[in-house]
Amino acid sequence: MLRQRKQQQGDLFEVGRNAAMVLGAGLLGAGIALLVAPRSGRETRTQIKNRVNELQGDLRKNIDELIHECSATGAAGMKVGQDTALRMRAEVITTLKSSRDYMSKKLEALEKIARVG
Repeated sequence: MLRQRKQQQGDLFEVGRNAAMVLGAGLLGAGIALLVAPRSGRETRTQIKNRVNELQGDLRKNIDELIHECSATGAAGMKVGQDTALRMRAEVITTLKSSRDYMSKKLEALEKIARVG
């Protein structure tokens, strides 16, 4: 389970890292486009603005996916915790009942000895 959680965390880190790389690459590409663009300044600025908007959309989508994955992972973790707590509660109750039965038998035996003696 710990290995699976670490894998999920690694996957989430990978999504975040990819989102950052996409944004960084987009900004780098926009900067290079400015330097080597054969278009007018206005056309180049419009093209860069459009590309930045596109990258922002991609980044928002990646962040939304990351949030969804984190929520799903958190919900799964909560479910495992709840199931474990319920199972442990049942085991504690069973142990307490067994202990009570054992103590009752020992008390009966002592009472029997006290009556005989």
